[in-house]
Amino acid sequence: MSFYYTPTPNFGSKSPKHQGEICYGQDLSMLNSPNKVDLSWLVNAYGESTQKDYFFLNSGFTAHAGNSRLQKQIEAGMTVASIEETWQKDLEKFKKIRAKYLRYK
Repeated sequence: MSFYYTPTPNFGSKSPKHQGEICYGQDLSMLNSPNKVDLSWLVNAYGESTQKDYFFLNSGFTAHAGNSRLQKQIEAGMTVASIEETWQKDLEKFKKIRAKYLRYK
């Protein structure tokens, strides 16, 4: 479901980037909480963006993602499934490491 809003200054953002402009987005509030990371809305938003040069304008995305790999994959047009496939090797390593710390099986 799409929605629109007009950014206004608030405690978290004294001067929002698009202050006073009508902005459009996707309403994620009605989605059920996923049991895994869901990249579909992000990949779709990038694909539909008319200003791709500005989509990842600052380093905030990279800081939250942990590195620039995900950004590069999205910019390269990879599908959600192909991005998730690149995570499998690291996930398997993580599962082996965490196994010794699990209290219940």
